[in-house]
This record gives sequence, structure tokens and C-alpha cells, in this order.
Amino acid sequence: MFIDAVSYFLAGLCLYTIKKPEGAPISKNSKLNLANEITIGVKFVFGNRCINALMGESATYNLFSQILMSVFLLHCANELHLSAGMIGLIFSMGGIGSIIGSLLAEKVSKRTGIGPATIWSMILACGVLVLVPIAEEFPDNMIGFIFTGFFLNGIGLSLSNITATSIRQSVIPEYMLARALSASRLITWGATPIGALTGGLLGEMIGLRETMFIGGIGLFLAPLWVIFSPLRKMKGTILRIRISF
Repeated sequence: MFIDAVSYFLAGLCLYTIKKPEGAPISKNSKLNLANEITIGVKFVFGNRCINALMGESATYNLFSQILMSVFLLHCANELHLSAGMIGLIFSMGGIGSIIGSLLAEKVSKRTGIGPATIWSMILACGVLVLVPIAEEFPDNMIGFIFTGFFLNGIGLSLSNITATSIRQSVIPEYMLARALSASRLITWGATPIGALTGGLLGEMIGLRETMFIGGIGLFLAPLWVIFSPLRKMKGTILRIRISF
């Protein structure tokens, strides 16, 4: 808890040092109620191909990753008989990967363009978690497989989160940000409990490892949203984006 408190304090200091002035508040149209605001946001999200693709990818990722992760701890404890310390090390590999991914975000987006960087990092994040249920087939290297899956997933997830956030903030008009992001997050975050519930039910019906395979293989569907989208042609970096399509 102390470390959490310190991290929040440091985050607040970083926000305080941002020098960009806030824009003048936009006058609120009294004729728009909450339902109208939500409708406007939903229409924008589904009408913009880039934002729609990012939303679809995130929702699909959240759905299938939760199917996998909802039974992962039970699989580790009951079937692999891993200690609590080893399970903690596995999750820490994802954290280390996330730090590396965040450090690479600007360099990768400069080299490939922010659109391709987003696509490839999402492919990485979605393609490696299947190593977790596969690991049991290689007893001598089982922990290495799981470590690798979480580590590479952390890199891809962190990198794609940074680039995708930059794209959203550049593509969505400032006055539309709150409406569009709230509509998008309703769908993407809404997939999380559905995935967790589905994973729990499948784990009870067909087994833990089999459920993890469904989650891991299903994750391959997520990048298809962005692969076949205008993001392929989006240039620029996380600091400066140029759309060309």
C-alpha cells in the first residue's frame, strides 16, 4: 500500500509539471441529456474506422485474456503445484515486460510509424499467451515457457496501450473525447467480466488447461481488427501523428 501511495504521488507530480494550457471549456448544450451524449459518442466510435478497430481489438483481447487468466491461478496451484512465490515471479515478468515496452514505444513508432507499431505490438501481446497452456508439454522448460509468455505479453501490451492511446487522442476531436472514450470503454471493459464468467464456467465444464487453450487461441482473433484497418497507413510517432489514408 505504501508503494502504491508513493507511485500515485509521483504520478501526480508528473501531471503537475505538464505545461500545456487547458483549452477554454466548451459551452454545454442544455438540450443534450445523458442519453444524447452517449448516443453521440457511440455513433462517432462506430463511424470512425480507426477507433472502431482499436475498440474491437481491445474488447476481443479482454474477452479471451480473461477466459485464460480466470483459471490460470487455479491451474498453477492445483495442477502445476507451483508455490506462491513462483506465481508471483511469473506475474512480475509481465511487469518487467511492460516497463521495457513503455521505453520502446517512441523508438518503435519512429521506425515503423505509429500505426504499424500498434498492429505489431498487438500481434505480439495476443500471440504469446498461448505459450502458457502449451508449457505443460515441455516439463523441463515449463517455467521458461510461462515466463516468456508473460514477459512478451507485457512488452506488447504496454507498447500497444501507449501507441493506441496516442492515436485516440489525435483522431478524436477534443470536444468529443469524453463521449467517444466513455462509449469505447463501456464495450472494451464490459468484455472483461463476460470473459471471466465464461472462463469460470468453461473451467468447471471442460477443465482448466482446456479453457486456457480456448483463451490463448481466441486471442489470435483480436489483431484482425487492426490488421484490416486504416491503421496500417498511419504514420508518425507517439508525439506526432500524420494520417494518410
